[in-house]
Amino acid sequence: MYRWKFTPTSPILQNDFYKAFDDFCTCLWSAERLTHATYEKFAAVKNHLRAFRADLSFSFFNEAGLTEYVRYLREVREMRTARSGSSSAS
Repeated sequence: MYRWKFTPTSPILQNDFYKAFDDFCTCLWSAERLTHATYEKFAAVKNHLRAFRADLSFSFFNEAGLTEYVRYLREVREMRTARSGSSSAS
């Protein structure tokens, strides 16, 4: 079903993060698993990631890296998560 098999020695893990991101989206798009709106949301995420750090790698995304990215989205991009049922976004 999916063409990638992730193992510690897979070339994808040694590959460019953004190429893998594009390949993932293309794979889902070609398998008709994404709507156009969802594809656009993935493109927005990619733009945020590139603005955050142009040289991202898979190894960056540990707990500290994810925390740094979330902090960037909240403080620099001023993005907040709207919670369902809450009176204000936090």
